[in-house]
Parts: sequence; structure tokens; C-alpha cells
Amino acid sequence: MKFLPLCLFCLILNAEIFGQDSFKSYVLEDSSINVLLPSEPEDLYKVLRINNNEFKSHLMTSKKISGRKSMIFIIRVIDFSNRDSSYQNLDFWENYLIKTKTSNGAKITECKDKVPLEFPYVKELHFVDEQLSGLNRVRIFISNKKIYSIETLSFKRLAKSDFKLIQDEQVFYDSFRFIKKN
Repeated sequence: MKFLPLCLFCLILNAEIFGQDSFKSYVLEDSSINVLLPSEPEDLYKVLRINNNEFKSHLMTSKKISGRKSMIFIIRVIDFSNRDSSYQNLDFWENYLIKTKTSNGAKITECKDKVPLEFPYVKELHFVDEQLSGLNRVRIFISNKKIYSIETLSFKRLAKSDFKLIQDEQVFYDSFRFIKKN
């Protein structure tokens, strides 16, 4: 009987720390991907201009606040199906991303060519933005003449004690899936 309060406390703590019940599955209607997000996403459609070419872009954002720190979860899909083959190169998009981020003051801290996924064209980049005291992690994929970018942006540097946001970030990255069409 003495252990009942301790067991209840452990169950509650376990649900708070390890439960991802606040995440819901979302499907991007025009891009055939599924991802878990912590809140209702906001949709934005825009046109990107790169090297005098226009690309249709679909952007979804979701935000999670934990105490005084927050994280934004971003999914971006860029359609380059009507362009020449030079845009099908992952290095092109990696260089574009690095140029865009660093021109705004961020510094690249890590670039992973080998991300542990069973997907042939994927890279992961990490940036730090001193002005925002923020960290930015970006993973890019190419499939079916579209570039998929999933990223997280935290506006305050995360410490090991921010394990809930760090865990939420990993749930987001691990949840990204392509939906097979029949």
C-alpha cells in the first residue's frame, strides 16, 4: 500500500515525459506526406524565385511552447517538376539553403550526408543564429521532382534540461513519411 502513491507518481511522470499524445498526424494534401505535429498547422503557399525561375512552394508551420522556450516545426515542399534536371540535384538545394541561411546571419554547425534513413536522397544541416539565440535543424529530401524540407527552429538554445522539447523534435523528425499512392 505504501508504494501506491509512488506508482501513481511514476505513471503520471511517465505520461508527461514520454507521452506524445499532444502530437497529431497531418497529411499535406498536395504532396503525399504524413507527419506528426504538436499543434494545428498553418498553411502558406508562395512562389520562390531562384536563378530567374519560379517554384511553387507549400509551407506548413506548427509551434510548441514549453515554459519560456518555444520551437517551430516547419514542412516545406517545393515543386520543380517543370524545370531542367539541374534542380534534381540535392547539392543544389543544400547550397541554396546554406546561402539563404548564412546570408541572414546564421552559421552552419553541422552537415550530415549519411542520415540513418532508408531514403536515397537526404541531407541534414544544423545552423546557429546568434541574433535569435536560436538553433535550426533542417533535413532535405528529393522525391518525384519535389524537394521536401522539414525543419525545427528554437529561439532559445536548448539545454539538456529541455528534454521535452528535444524529445518532441525527434518525434517530429522520426514521423516524416511518404504516403504510397495506389
